[in-house]
Amino acid sequence: MNDIHYGLSVLTGSENYSGVNYELLKTTDGYNLHFNLDKKKENSLNFGLRFDSEEIAAALFNTRLQFDTQIPSQLSVTGRLGKRSYGRLDYYVEPWFMKFLNLSYMFQYNDFNVYDHGARIYNNTSKYHFIELSFTELIRQTGKWSAGLHFEHYNYDNIIRSGEGDTLNVQPHAYVSYFANWHHDTYDKRNFPTRGGAFTVGASLFTDNFVTYKGGAPFAEVYGNWTNVFPLSDRLVLIPSVYGRALIGGNVPYSYRNALGGYGYGRYVPQQMPFAGINYVEFVRKSVLVAQIKMRQRIKNKQYVTLAGNFGLHDDNFFELFSGSTLAGGSIGYGYSSFFGPLEVILNYSNRTEKVGFYLNLGFYF
Repeated sequence: MNDIHYGLSVLTGSENYSGVNYELLKTTDGYNLHFNLDKKKENSLNFGLRFDSEEIAAALFNTRLQFDTQIPSQLSVTGRLGKRSYGRLDYYVEPWFMKFLNLSYMFQYNDFNVYDHGARIYNNTSKYHFIELSFTELIRQTGKWSAGLHFEHYNYDNIIRSGEGDTLNVQPHAYVSYFANWHHDTYDKRNFPTRGGAFTVGASLFTDNFVTYKGGAPFAEVYGNWTNVFPLSDRLVLIPSVYGRALIGGNVPYSYRNALGGYGYGRYVPQQMPFAGINYVEFVRKSVLVAQIKMRQRIKNKQYVTLAGNFGLHDDNFFELFSGSTLAGGSIGYGYSSFFGPLEVILNYSNRTEKVGFYLNLGFYF
């Protein structure tokens, strides 16, 4: 019976069915188990709006359409407006339960500043095309693994350096990569979780012709992150994190350099990792590892105070990472879980910027 109830919870949690029940039919050899499923066909229209002190404002539009086909399929259309603007199409086919074939296309226009030790050094504007063909399997509603192929094309406008006014010339280029990753998420809620955790690990191999890169060996990336929420009381939680990324190969292009800064993963570039004390995008060396610890206290209903500290290492040689350059920083913040998303006010400092930074956010991250 426990196995049957677990199966019911998986089917219900998949959100693919409007009704889920079962019956046991007695036979001479025992019982036959039948699940009765009412397939849910549901279209949706979604809208989001957020404000922060870095991007000022951004809006997100999404619609999801389910098709009445023999093999379950759906189309998702997403648009984002802001300094990072994009249009994205995702088409999913579910030939087997909880297993998907995915085809995605995205065009993105990016406009952001790059900093070095807290000083703005240039503005980066680019046009980016992205295609993904992949296979994804969901496991027990908390985990998924994916593998497939990416095509990416970067076209940079003039990257204007501050001060001198000269430009950094980065030629347009296309990349074909093979990737695999695993993600596991058990948070009890998206914002200000009180228990659970998340774990991601993945790797990619990059080429410019499916086999080599610039006539030589491909270059690669290996990355991972782990975070867990440990409740110390009904109001106080401890949140440790470890994350990093290593680039393997001697000829890594500008588009894939390691980037630190901000409070979320992949804000302006997919490889961007957060770091308390660095508000904006800063490029670091080919291998980077960060350990972070947070303590969050709920002071009133839906109000929180968070202290965070992090320490990082980065070096061009992975095997010399622990003798590489060091990064250290911390922050103190106030948060409120509002109907419109989290409201956060954060003060921070790091040895990289050597000055106090300020960050204000209202709305869900996207």
